[in-house]
Amino acid sequence: TDSMGIEHFAAPLCRTLSVFAWRLPLPIAPTPTDTVVLQHRTMIGFAWLPVYPARPGTCYIVRCHRLPDTLTIAEAVRIQQPLLEQRVCNGTQLRWQAKGLSPGTYVWSVQALDQLTELPIGSSDGYSITVPFTIRAALPNNSKHHRRRLR
Repeated sequence: TDSMGIEHFAAPLCRTLSVFAWRLPLPIAPTPTDTVVLQHRTMIGFAWLPVYPARPGTCYIVRCHRLPDTLTIAEAVRIQQPLLEQRVCNGTQLRWQAKGLSPGTYVWSVQALDQLTELPIGSSDGYSITVPFTIRAALPNNSKHHRRRLR
């Protein structure tokens, strides 16, 4: 019968549903202990585990922000424009040629979206945790070829 117990349905309306929770993307590189050394051409490789259970048509938005000493991670992500915001569909890696970055701390995260609806997958609007990493300047080259002999 219906929810009030009055009308009878003409046919049974039973069906089986499965309930599960999406595991959001999980950042695996760079990690909080990673330091990227600025070179002439600095490439930063971002990698993450996909949403689980696996689903076709998943896209990821990778975002990277600077983390000044005066801001928390949440504040840095909320009030700053991302230095990197790039879409990756059906993949879990991105290589970024980081031009013009200065030494310091940066944070990155991944958001999972459905490719057709553009809606976030899972809870927390599809966002992974936000992970910090450090960029430092390359040390000056002190090899023997660049030293003058003093006599």
